Amino acid sequence: MNPIGTNTSVSAGVGPPPAAAERYVAGSETASIDNSKADNTVFSPVEESPASLPIINREEKPANASDAATSLKDKSADLQQQNDRRLIAKLAARDREVRAHEQAHASVGGQYAGAPSYSFQRGPDGVNYAVGGEVSISLSLGGGDPRQSLAAAEQVRRAALAPADPSAQDRRVAAAATVAATQARVELATLAAAESQSEREASADKGDEQSADNGDTSNLKTPLLGSQSEKEQQLQDIRAASLRSAQLGEQLITSDQIRRNSGIGSVVDQRA
Repeated sequence: MNPIGTNTSVSAGVGPPPAAAERYVAGSETASIDNSKADNTVFSPVEESPASLPIINREEKPANASDAATSLKDKSADLQQQNDRRLIAKLAARDREVRAHEQAHASVGGQYAGAPSYSFQRGPDGVNYAVGGEVSISLSLGGGDPRQSLAAAEQVRRAALAPADPSAQDRRVAAAATVAATQARVELATLAAAESQSEREASADKGDEQSADNGDTSNLKTPLLGSQSEKEQQLQDIRAASLRSAQLGEQLITSDQIRRNSGIGSVVDQRA
């Protein structure tokens, strides 16, 4: 007699035993089989290396010392470019100032002034900038004519002081021209006094001749005794004025030199 109950065996001919149930774990690349008879094995947690982490979670660091050196070199190059730009701006401003200064001398000096000549400094951009200059001015005045000498000296003086900011050398030339102009005035005054004396003497001689012809000697004129002393006094006054003008010119030069020496200058800041 067979007992009634659940039979765990499967009779032959019914078919193969059912396959073990399969279970897939989400996110896994392989499927695992749910085997109730598998051992309960404990696995250690999975660790990921920093290289496998997303970029957003990693600290940015130079790959090596070469990258750091390249970064420092780039900063140094940027600083050098800034310094070059500042120097170029200074040289360009100096160039404009020097050319305007010398052109003022040449324009006002006219026939007594030569063409401007310049000294240059090459900038970081390869351009030559004028940093100094000069204009030759002739003081060979008049050729013996005091009127021409006076006109030339006055023009030279105006040319020397033509720039907006005359240099010490400019003021020295102006002072020399002032002295030359004063000397020309002295010569003109001497000539004028001599001409006046000659006219007075000629007038006196003519009067004497007329009186002699008339037989009247009472009206004979004697030479003006004060004429010579008056002439000398005029010449002394003119010489004194010339001396005062020369002294004033020297004072201007000295004060200008003191003012310049009291400042701090550089090659780019020197005056032409």
